Amino acid sequence: MAVSGVTALDINQMIETNLVNDRAVIKLIENKQASYVQAKEDWSQIRNEFLDVKTSLIDLKSSVTFYSRKAVSSDTDVVTVKGNNNAAITSYQLTNIVLAEAAQKLSVNALTLNSGTCTSHQSTSAVGSSVDANVLLNDSGNNITNYSSIVSGSFRINNSTIFVNPETDTLYEILSKINSSGAGVIAAFDSATDTISITNDDVGSSGITFASDTANFLSVMNIDTAAATQTGHSDDLNQEISWVQANNPGTRLDTIQDGYFNINGITFEVDISEHSLQDILYAINDSQAGVSAYYNENLDKVVLSAKETGKNIELSNDTSNFLTQVLGNTTNASFSSGSLDINGETVSVESNTFTLNDVEFTLHDALSTGNVTVNVNRDTDFAKDAILDFVDKYNIVYDDLKDKSAVGGTLHGERIIPTIENKLRTYIVSDVSNIGEYSFLRDIGIEYSNGKLSLNASTLDDAFNANADSVGYLFGFDTDGDGLNNDGGFSNTFITDVISPLTLNATGDISERIDYTDTRIEYVKKDLARMQGIMETKEENLWVEYTALATSLAKMGAMYQTWINQLNTMNNSVFNLFSSTNSSNNSSLF
Repeated sequence: MAVSGVTALDINQMIETNLVNDRAVIKLIENKQASYVQAKEDWSQIRNEFLDVKTSLIDLKSSVTFYSRKAVSSDTDVVTVKGNNNAAITSYQLTNIVLAEAAQKLSVNALTLNSGTCTSHQSTSAVGSSVDANVLLNDSGNNITNYSSIVSGSFRINNSTIFVNPETDTLYEILSKINSSGAGVIAAFDSATDTISITNDDVGSSGITFASDTANFLSVMNIDTAAATQTGHSDDLNQEISWVQANNPGTRLDTIQDGYFNINGITFEVDISEHSLQDILYAINDSQAGVSAYYNENLDKVVLSAKETGKNIELSNDTSNFLTQVLGNTTNASFSSGSLDINGETVSVESNTFTLNDVEFTLHDALSTGNVTVNVNRDTDFAKDAILDFVDKYNIVYDDLKDKSAVGGTLHGERIIPTIENKLRTYIVSDVSNIGEYSFLRDIGIEYSNGKLSLNASTLDDAFNANADSVGYLFGFDTDGDGLNNDGGFSNTFITDVISPLTLNATGDISERIDYTDTRIEYVKKDLARMQGIMETKEENLWVEYTALATSLAKMGAMYQTWINQLNTMNNSVFNLFSSTNSSNNSSLF
């Protein structure tokens, strides 16, 4: 017989054996919780997919979808066009195009500014024809020959980085960036020659360095970054006017005095002890006067150009004598109107961009012979894309319903899903009450098979060609004159009868399933917490019981060992006594 002790490992094993069933129950509850959470996520996803279908149906009943217009020019180098939804479906023949020209004023006399040696890099050839420096760089309307080669990027001038974004920058804005970059140069555009110049703003400055033209701007501007042209006049251009008057008498700056002048309602100050001619030109360029001002070194004259066609340059209140001396007079400069023949009728235009019958025309080049045809038609491609978007979104929600309700899916056994599927099928294949000629979705190429939709592009094209308005009426129409296509049609019916009853917050069938599942999740959380508490208490009690058992067994083991030791001692004593007695008896025999 033996009594052994109970180790901590033995206790752990015994407790785990006792808790096997408890842990199995908790695992079942955790699995149930996970399935409810997944079901809630799946219902939420399906609800959002139905809302996506609703969005596509709203687009389909929009006037923009079926009544948008596409205007196409036969020669986009000469004319580009845009048509809005109210544009009439028609054609225009454009002939005898004469471009409108921006107002410009040039100094009457050379300024006779004294020469200074400076470095200038200029366009080796014109960058375009009748360049409009106020049009975005990515727009053909700027008339820059290679405008499409300009990309988002940058270039460096004298260690200053100039960033270019053709989608947001005009030529004037890039030149302004250069002038304010701290590169120590003056960048200017000469509209008379359609060229660019980049010149050191200080006499005696070292050469101009160019680098890293990742935007291709310098290349498109035909700037020869290697060969510089030595020019004069920049000395007096950048010196204070009072200094020029004192040191180089005889220029057109001699009688300029402190005062003011006005361009297009904007007032400019002249302080001859603080301002150079270039400072004042910078101020004009940076103002809201709508005028570009620069000094043409070759002509030794100042040029004022309106930034927009159709705008005059109005000069007034020259108390400084600046306009009188630099320009020669204060006479206003008027723009030159353009003209063209449209379907044989001569039309005068103040700007090269104008709107006629809800079509926006932008003239880019003159045309003396030949013609440009502009066709305005219904933009059926836009409507086709909207119909295809509905088909795709419908199929997404249908596939999700099938997959998630299949055997093994989180929504398997949900009785509402067959009801939803039946309702979808009923409305998709049924006739649609509307004011047009088409009564079924299949009439315009939306075909139904095995629960899903597909689009027959040929049938849709035929429907558009036969009666484009009726294609739109099939989805929505306006009979009460409120301007909204909400008086019938498939979009309105499907949203009202199918989607809204499923997706409305709180009351929609799917919304209710989400709320119900959320409630089940909370119940399961409570069950899980309760079972975990029970198991933790049971585990604590088992530890107490088995620890007490181990202690008792240890005590019994100690008592048993003491008894064994005592028994061994007694056995030894008896044996010794027996051995001694036998020895005495043996001795007496001899």
